[in-house]
Amino acid sequence: MGSPIVRVNLDVYDFFKSQGRALVNDAADFTGMNGFYLYRGRGGGNPARKTT
Repeated sequence: MGSPIVRVNLDVYDFFKSQGRALVNDAADFTGMNGFYLYRGRGGGNPARKTT
């Protein structure tokens, strides 16, 4: 199963930051109104990417 797309808040931001993930958006964007998708790329890398 792929990564689910979920609404995100600061708890989600803090979780991924504590896991050492690279997030492209600022914490201010994690308002509970935007979605989040964990993108691993073709090579299976692990950067987290947040999209709106």
